[in-house]
Amino acid sequence: MAALTACRSRSSPLPWPACRWCPMTGKPRPGNGTAWPTRTSASWNPLIPAPEAFRVTYGYPGSGIADLRVKYLRAARQYRFDYRLVGEEQWSTLYSSSSRVTVNGLESFRDYEFRAAYIGGGVNPTPRFGETLTSIVL
Repeated sequence: MAALTACRSRSSPLPWPACRWCPMTGKPRPGNGTAWPTRTSASWNPLIPAPEAFRVTYGYPGSGIADLRVKYLRAARQYRFDYRLVGEEQWSTLYSSSSRVTVNGLESFRDYEFRAAYIGGGVNPTPRFGETLTSIVL
């Protein structure tokens, strides 16, 4: 049985299952019984996109410091930054309330992989990572 929650569409006072408008997109729902993705779907999140403008910059050569930065997103409550040596399986993870983080203690002149994700307000706990950058840390 479907939950009877209020429809978020302004055009319908009906509960969500009976409403012909999708509350997440504002578009008409299909009438053929096709299901829309739910809020708990791990593969779909209408509010939090993959990060944009992800970049890595370095300190002076031999410092083992990398600055990771993504474009600011108003809907993001936190930012997740992952890094690992190329060939390793386990990612090291840092969370930040800022769109920028500094990683210390990296091995100089080694290949690392970096990735980032926006973390929203509980809509979808599964992060959507953007591109993975591979670079040599100075």
